[in-house]
Amino acid sequence: MSREHGTAGWRPLAVLVGAWLVVGSGCHDDLDYSGTETVCGEEASCPSGQTCCPDNRCRTSCELPGDADIDTDTDTDTDSDTDTDTDSDTDTDTDSDTDTDTDTDTDTDTDSDTDADADADGEPDAEAGPEVDGELDAAAPEAEAEAEPEPEPEAEPECTVNTLGDECCRWDGGYWNCTPASGKGGMYIEIPAGTFWMGCREDLNGGWSCEGNEQPQHEVQLSAFGIDKYEVTQALYKQFVDQTGHDPPPECYAADGIPDWDPDNRGEYPVVCVTWDDARAYAVWAGGELPTEAQWEYAARGPMIGPADYAAFPWGSNDIGCDRARYQACGEVSDPVGSHLPGRSAFGVHELAGNVYEWILDYWYREYTLDAQQDPTGPDTGTERIIRGNSFWRPERYCRSAYRNKVPPETRGHRQGFRVVRAIP
Repeated sequence: MSREHGTAGWRPLAVLVGAWLVVGSGCHDDLDYSGTETVCGEEASCPSGQTCCPDNRCRTSCELPGDADIDTDTDTDTDSDTDTDTDSDTDTDTDSDTDTDTDTDTDTDTDSDTDADADADGEPDAEAGPEVDGELDAAAPEAEAEAEPEPEPEAEPECTVNTLGDECCRWDGGYWNCTPASGKGGMYIEIPAGTFWMGCREDLNGGWSCEGNEQPQHEVQLSAFGIDKYEVTQALYKQFVDQTGHDPPPECYAADGIPDWDPDNRGEYPVVCVTWDDARAYAVWAGGELPTEAQWEYAARGPMIGPADYAAFPWGSNDIGCDRARYQACGEVSDPVGSHLPGRSAFGVHELAGNVYEWILDYWYREYTLDAQQDPTGPDTGTERIIRGNSFWRPERYCRSAYRNKVPPETRGHRQGFRVVRAIP
């Protein structure tokens, strides 16, 4: 740098190792260059009022006019304590991926991620989080929400021994579902003693016509009994055949190539092609009997307070659909038992409407009477036996709980099965 002062002027040429060397023809008005200027140093001190200057001369002031802002630091970096760098080209900037400046001034500047240090491209460092090996850490995946524990399945009701001594009865839907202790036969439902109105009443039949042999409607009282929850299946009938040597049912129709008797592959379908005698033999083997006509209709209707407490179908309404029963419009072949849950009766008995007809214990008789009856069993003699419940073969109007029909007892029909009842003391 150059400076001029007064008429002659002066020019400092260099700053060397902390010493001041002034070269030029002029002098400073505020410095004392008289012959009385004293040399000072380690062994000599200055007179009172003077200071030993860097050139080992005693003066009243060592500062040159206008030079108070001269930085004796060789670095032109003007880093301040606030860490706001204005690095110039003369700054020895050794920024690494950890963004640490090593400046040559007395200020050791260690930039952190929050330092507003400008990189070579002039852009400030992104404040995007810690760096590892020059790359930003990937955002940690959100912790997976703890899966809610699955609700524990409802405990199955404990078995209770009933009045028959059966090993397992469970309370289900308001009634006991029991498994015979003998292991013979299927699950049955205990039907409590009660009174109902048997037969059809035209004005309460939901627009469906009553058959003549379904009238008149009359009061019937019944003792408690158990009735199979489902129609007897091929698997259960095979158990009976295997244990007794009874003849299996022969093939009697085989609709669409489907065999009528195939317990290994169609075990849950109702057994068909059995005569009344075949069905009764199974019932006795299982410890029961075929249902009377009154028992069957009571299981289908449920308890009734009076003659007007009435519905056409077992599920308690006058409407019908294929979800509730298997009849002609739903396909001319049977379903596995238990396939129509909405079609259960008030007691929880399945497929009392449609699927297959069911053998009844009673001989056929044509007309009811108005007389109240207690546990009726029908006539003592006859040539035909009653069947109930309709089948997949006929229209829906025959699914009504009051509908009744008759066939000779030796009949083997591919749409004819049965279920069993048990006496309860």
